[in-house]
Amino acid sequence: MKKKTHEGNFVTIDIGSVSIKAVVVEISAKTKRLVSVEEEKYDAPLLNREDEQSKSIVVKALKRLNERLSVYKNITVGSIYSNRELQVKILDLPQQIQANVLEKTLNWEAKKMLSASYKDAPYSYSYKIIRNNPFSVVLSVVPDSLLKKHIDLFKSAGIKLSGLYPEVYSGTALLGMADITGLPAVSVVNVGYVGTHLQIFSAGELKFYRYIPSGMSEMSVKPTSAELEVYSQKIRFSFDYFRAVSKLNQIDLLSFMGGGAASEGFLAYEQSYFSPTKINALDVSSGIDIAAVMSKSHNEAVSAEAKQKYILPFIPAIGGSLAGSAKDSDKMNLIAQMAAREKERLYENFVNKMPIYGAVGILLAALAV
Repeated sequence: MKKKTHEGNFVTIDIGSVSIKAVVVEISAKTKRLVSVEEEKYDAPLLNREDEQSKSIVVKALKRLNERLSVYKNITVGSIYSNRELQVKILDLPQQIQANVLEKTLNWEAKKMLSASYKDAPYSYSYKIIRNNPFSVVLSVVPDSLLKKHIDLFKSAGIKLSGLYPEVYSGTALLGMADITGLPAVSVVNVGYVGTHLQIFSAGELKFYRYIPSGMSEMSVKPTSAELEVYSQKIRFSFDYFRAVSKLNQIDLLSFMGGGAASEGFLAYEQSYFSPTKINALDVSSGIDIAAVMSKSHNEAVSAEAKQKYILPFIPAIGGSLAGSAKDSDKMNLIAQMAAREKERLYENFVNKMPIYGAVGILLAALAV
């Protein structure tokens, strides 16, 4: 029987605007176990991680994190990737698109997705097949220059990065842990500091994805009702658009994750705002054993709500580990796909120059006579 996952210890690093979070997940054919969670907080939030000072802060934090992770052996290190120039699209391809032309089709679609600022720039794409015959595919594309900057952060910190997974694949992997039996429409929302990733699934398939450039940076440390209302309206606008194009009446379940979802009063407000939709914090405990981490960080007297809030900021990274261990992880992995595209470009360049090499060879042979 073929393995459904790769096995081993998977470390996934999530570089955020407030801190860097990491998880260590042990995955085998029989079990998934959260071994450890780690966090390196910055002295102050980094709203722009592109300037040299911010990069230096991130690299130093990665180095400190790497020192703590060094106790784990035989690990595969991956990272979640998010960027405003990372474009994501769900493609429902025509019936006539077969497997032998899928890559060519996706490459063509990926080039069209690039923003005007990078329309002629080298790019890399990764993808996940949602459904075969006809193909439904989640496609992600990003300019190589931005991708390499992210990878360079890890190189500067002495970390060998094997995988880079767009956030959308983290959410998709996590849904496999949730009980959505009989629910027509389910949404998973990752609430970050400067942005929010929103996904909607129908009949178990990803049907909608949107990055909302709004997050906890726009609110007080303890968010007010007015601030939460403005934020929640932006989520509702996405829901309204999805309902209009999908003809579904409502979202049946809305699950939140990420550091923002752990903010005081956040979930309680969302439960009131989106009623009668069921609202909860995304619970992964039915699909992965988190007991070891929870027992290290909390005693029995701590409430279930406090334990839930503790794990929420690390759930996106857990999804990254699940994506990294999946049998189709190479397709979702931007590093693997960038290497594959580079190999193709080198081969095409060689083939195009073969007539020149042949002519030079003939000339040299003639001169030798």
